[in-house]
Amino acid sequence: MSLEDYPKDENSTFCGHSINDELKPLLLVFCTSGSVCSFFCALAILVMIFFAVQFLDLWFKFWEGNHSTKCVIQSYLAEYSLWVMLLSTLMVTLHLTVMVLFPSFYLSIGKLEPFYILFPWAFPILIAWIPFIHHDYGISGSWCWIRLYNNDCSLNKEGMIEMYALWYGELFVTLILNNVALVIISITLCKRAYQKTMSLDYRKALKQTLPLLIYPITYQFFSWFAIANRLYQALNNGHY
Repeated sequence: MSLEDYPKDENSTFCGHSINDELKPLLLVFCTSGSVCSFFCALAILVMIFFAVQFLDLWFKFWEGNHSTKCVIQSYLAEYSLWVMLLSTLMVTLHLTVMVLFPSFYLSIGKLEPFYILFPWAFPILIAWIPFIHHDYGISGSWCWIRLYNNDCSLNKEGMIEMYALWYGELFVTLILNNVALVIISITLCKRAYQKTMSLDYRKALKQTLPLLIYPITYQFFSWFAIANRLYQALNNGHY
């Protein structure tokens, strides 16, 4: 039966129900939610533009030699943030790997959640302090990080070593391990799905957890560009 076959009249009623009475609250909800979303989207765009302008102004001040202390602080926070993202992604991959390879532990690995959360935020505090030993934080290209060049534009060898020893080396190894883990997860899941050896509760747990794979996949996709750039730089004696 099509929509035209249902009884209706010119007073906007449908099967004895007033369409207008139902449309008014729906229209009010949609208009209100749409207006709120539009407002916050516009506000977010303005905030992004504001911070972009402030960042450019701050960078020009750094480039002119002012606010060197702020640049050092920003460098430390950048190194700390990079490590937090790396370890958080690694914890997600580790959690998924244990859950897929050892199904009998999928109920008990929830006890490790405090470790998954605290370790990525606590451990980078120690790593990010190392460049302070040789005063290697400062202007690094278009941002503040470990200095690649000295004030006389000569190559800062200590800074270059720290870049690879404190970040790019670990990043490269982590991405390799992440790739291996993703391959193992995919093969194991395909094998168990083919053999139909997964219990109903375990399948439900996988459906809730496997969407987390998007985080390590996205992270490693963008990280390979940075690694390729630094490898090219290392092979060309620090030149871009």
